[in-house]
Amino acid sequence: MQVLADAGVNYVFGISGDSVLALIDAIDRTPGIEYMPVRHEQVVLAHMGPGVCNLVIGLASAYRDSYPVIALTGAREQSKIGRDTWQEIDQLALLRPITKWGARIFSADSAPRIMRSAITRALSGRPGPVHVELPKDVARAESNVEAGEPLKFREIQDASRVAPNPMLVERACDLLLSAKRPVILAGGGVLRSGASEALLQLAELLVIPVATSSNGRSSISENHPLSLGPIGRYGTPFADKQVKQADVILGLGCRFSDLTTRDWSLIAPGTKIIHVDIDPGELGRQYQEEISIAGDVGLFLRAAMGEVKRMEGARRAPSYPEADPRVASLVKEREAERSAFFDPSAHASIPGKPQLLVKEIIEVLRPDATIALGSGLYAARYAAKIRVTTPRSYLKSLGLGAMGWAFPAAMGAKVGEPSRQVVALLGDGDFMMVMQDLETAVRENIAVAIVIFNDYGYGSIRELQKTEYGGRVVGSDCTPLRFDELARQMGALGFRTSKVEEVKPALSKILDSDKPGVLEISIDPRLT
Repeated sequence: MQVLADAGVNYVFGISGDSVLALIDAIDRTPGIEYMPVRHEQVVLAHMGPGVCNLVIGLASAYRDSYPVIALTGAREQSKIGRDTWQEIDQLALLRPITKWGARIFSADSAPRIMRSAITRALSGRPGPVHVELPKDVARAESNVEAGEPLKFREIQDASRVAPNPMLVERACDLLLSAKRPVILAGGGVLRSGASEALLQLAELLVIPVATSSNGRSSISENHPLSLGPIGRYGTPFADKQVKQADVILGLGCRFSDLTTRDWSLIAPGTKIIHVDIDPGELGRQYQEEISIAGDVGLFLRAAMGEVKRMEGARRAPSYPEADPRVASLVKEREAERSAFFDPSAHASIPGKPQLLVKEIIEVLRPDATIALGSGLYAARYAAKIRVTTPRSYLKSLGLGAMGWAFPAAMGAKVGEPSRQVVALLGDGDFMMVMQDLETAVRENIAVAIVIFNDYGYGSIRELQKTEYGGRVVGSDCTPLRFDELARQMGALGFRTSKVEEVKPALSKILDSDKPGVLEISIDPRLT
């Protein structure tokens, strides 16, 4: 535990079990780190057997979306491992496909070395989850081995950054300068590299519009003149159109996934692709690429800026991006699409006036508010239209897309940055997966606002059944629940409305209270 505390880990989220009691006791005795019990086992400290099985969704989400996580799991005493004891499974094998690395601590003396390795592996290169298993007898043993010098997250990340090949950077700059309709596609790798500022500098230098994948949202302010916004399933038709028309695309830290490219239909066959990614396995995986560059996105951007400034004929950017005719035209089209989306007469076939509900939510949030977006017809289709303007202010499970992710993610975001407003936007089916952790939010005073678009079932699935299965709705309706009453029973604030004009006052009360709260927006399921 001392290794984790020295590295700056402040909280360990978990559920108690007899195989991890020694770990929990060690956390309690270690200054600077706190054990926070939760009510669902998608956590980072889990009891053996069923507890580890419940880790799968959380770790798989982290693995697919490249989040660094250290999962600590208990195990039977070493003399009992492999003898088919109660609750025993091969935990290392179970989690191996969804973690970067896994190890068992065989002795107390080896614990500092293995924990230091776990932290380094989780943060290095393409981040991701790691798994450390600790048998009960080892957890109870004492050791005189020191924890070592404190690890620093930034130093670990910096040490693993791979610089791009200078010749490939030069070729990429040549291609960008000769392009007529270039577009930058920023993925999650921009944020993981801390390269938002460098991205903006290169885009402004070359006057190139920037689209994002969903994981790349917030890498550039979506109010900036060069921002096209997100593309793909959770994007906008406007942004999709610009990517389709591009003659050169610079992909930065993105996977060109099916969601981002609408099943690989957005990029025209003749488009030349420059792809930069820290993971060589992603290069050329989805498209034939003109230039593939293995390296850290931030290092590439800085190298590219230096190269462009040195190259003969590098064009000078206007004082303001809007001064460029192409950019001015794009801004006009972007804003026109947005105005049309929020028009009161739009989406007439969808009940609840979803665009107006979202508009009310937008008007309450601060510019740096963190949004955790969950599953559900209204959250995915409409709440995704909220513009994000501050780096790392948008959270969504994309690779796995599991329900029950957004609310815990919002809680973690609030614990990490308590001064920010944090709002989870999700459907009722999503919230019901983890609603028991509202008790955790109340107990630990994690002041998140939870906005539930309650259409009394799995609205997205219900819609598919109506359109593709002859209108036969089977298994998609849920028994009506009053989430506002549930919230108040647990000690949180609870509000319920079906009226657009009541959304803003209710959400404001929650955000101003410095307490966790639920705003349930009731939408008649008979109309969906």
